[in-house]
Amino acid sequence: MLIRLPSWLLIPALACSPSLLGCEAKRATTQAAATQAAATQAAATQAAATQAAATQAPPDKPRATLELTDGRGRKVDVSNTSRIVSVGNAITATIFALGGGAKVKAVDTTSRFPKAALTLPRVGFFRRITVEGVIAARPTLLIGARATGPKRAVDQLEATRVPCFIFAKVDDAEAAMARIRTLGTILAAPEPAEALVTRIAGQLAKAKTLAAGKAKPRVLFIYARGARTLFVAGKKTSADAIVTLAGGTLAIDFDGFKPLTSEAVVAAKPEVLLMVSQGAASVGGQRGVLKLPGVALTPAGQAKRLVLIEDHKLLGFGPRFGEAVLELARALHGPKAGTKAAKAAKAANTAKAAKAAAARAAKASRAPKAARAPKAAKAAKAAP
Repeated sequence: MLIRLPSWLLIPALACSPSLLGCEAKRATTQAAATQAAATQAAATQAAATQAAATQAPPDKPRATLELTDGRGRKVDVSNTSRIVSVGNAITATIFALGGGAKVKAVDTTSRFPKAALTLPRVGFFRRITVEGVIAARPTLLIGARATGPKRAVDQLEATRVPCFIFAKVDDAEAAMARIRTLGTILAAPEPAEALVTRIAGQLAKAKTLAAGKAKPRVLFIYARGARTLFVAGKKTSADAIVTLAGGTLAIDFDGFKPLTSEAVVAAKPEVLLMVSQGAASVGGQRGVLKLPGVALTPAGQAKRLVLIEDHKLLGFGPRFGEAVLELARALHGPKAGTKAAKAAKAANTAKAAKAAAARAAKASRAPKAARAPKAAKAAKAAP
């Protein structure tokens, strides 16, 4: 027999059931917590998206297709410069000088200037680049000097749709400036390129003024990479062009580079020896240079007249070749050693160096004592 209770009896019973009320309260609390967590997560996601949008660099503006004819006579699409592989020290240095360093993702082993280039992946020596090394950089464009090779490697890269822009040979100032302007076009940086060309032209003009009306000293350029790798430069080389621009004359008559021999050095009768500073260091500095075969028997050797210029300035017609020309012109046509003018110039340089040293000492004296302590003292203090 079914007995139906009135609703007014059931309601108090439900209201007074502790277990049922506890379940309902727990469920409500859980739902509220879930809702709050979802709201918090959504807010955090939105905040992160807003921050990312605020800090993210704006995307590059789309660039119209740009095709240029390179030194091989080939038309190359140079539109996409977002990831460049640069081959050749002069090429790399110029790209950085024009503000395109951030786009360079890999370089060859000769690219040693500026210092930022030393941190980039290497794709091999510029005459023997590796296809695998280039492809690993995921390049949108390879820019190389004339000797970039081997040819089969460049052909393979182009077959994989890597545009390769190879410059023609650069062996004079005009060609060097034209290359700077072309790189300015490729990098969409015509103004920096023109500014660089203007600066170089000014340096060449100063060198020409220094040399005006003066005799042209006979200069012998020695290329050294250790005592076993010694060459002298002849005509139709970058050394020949630099010496001529500086108001000198090359002491060697043959073309290109040839191994250094005592007979050739003595026969050249150089009045000035020219080397890159790193090369001179590789044979022991000035003393080592004067001990090279035949050098001590030359007018330059007897007068100990040696001019040293940094590699990246003197070789390859990079963005600083104007500085090299001006430095050499000053060395060739400036005051000679022993003269009153030379002594005055030396005294001025000495005073300038002393002033700089005093400034460094003053700066060091203002530094914290711990920072000035020698390494040995620091080590002793740190020892148990």
